[in-house]
Amino acid sequence: MIAVRCSSLLATIALLAVSTAAVARSDESLARAKDLYRSAAYDEALAVLDQITIETSAAARVEASEYRLYCLIALERKTDARAAIESMVNADPFYQLAADQASPRVRTMFKDIRQSLLPGLVQREYASAKASFDQQDPESAGQFERVLRLLDDPLVTPTPAFADLRTVATGFRDLSKARAPKVESAPANSPVVAQMQATTLPSLTPAPDATTAKAPAAPARSGPPVYREGDADVVPPVVLRQVLP
Repeated sequence: MIAVRCSSLLATIALLAVSTAAVARSDESLARAKDLYRSAAYDEALAVLDQITIETSAAARVEASEYRLYCLIALERKTDARAAIESMVNADPFYQLAADQASPRVRTMFKDIRQSLLPGLVQREYASAKASFDQQDPESAGQFERVLRLLDDPLVTPTPAFADLRTVATGFRDLSKARAPKVESAPANSPVVAQMQATTLPSLTPAPDATTAKAPAAPARSGPPVYREGDADVVPPVVLRQVLP
């Protein structure tokens, strides 16, 4: 048993070491890609960015996607740049480019593409929230909140359909919150009370004494009395009058 635990511990340590090394290499690759981008070596920067592994932190992955977009736009690869923007917005509909790093041309392109994607993203988020609601998922209330946040986005053009969708999403959000499990107080029967209730208390009624116990009385007979031969004051019948045919 001790040997098995030691082996598991060593395997965990080795895995953590490999992951840490991979994250460190990814951070180095991102820093190198930034330097290549600043020196206008866009193709080389893209080649380095493509080597960044999935072990990179979420913030580093977002930053790598941004620099990949900058390189594609600088190389006039508009189709690839549009695909990159669509991938970023589909992954996070609330994502915005950093205004202090992106040029006005990049920000305008990103805004136009994101605005074209938002109506479909609103419908997608609503469908996902409704499916969670139908499965009685307690997280559905938060998903409907995301739908309402997207509807509040300035880039979403107000339409009667979206106004109706807002009403429906608000109703489902309130229903989700209403049926969410409430935090109940501690039950009235504490363990001490339950133990006391489970304990058999002695009966206050004294047990019947065997010497004084009486047999149960016979049930009273209903109807006219029945007399038998041998009873007191009972004589055999005597013929008083008999008519023969």
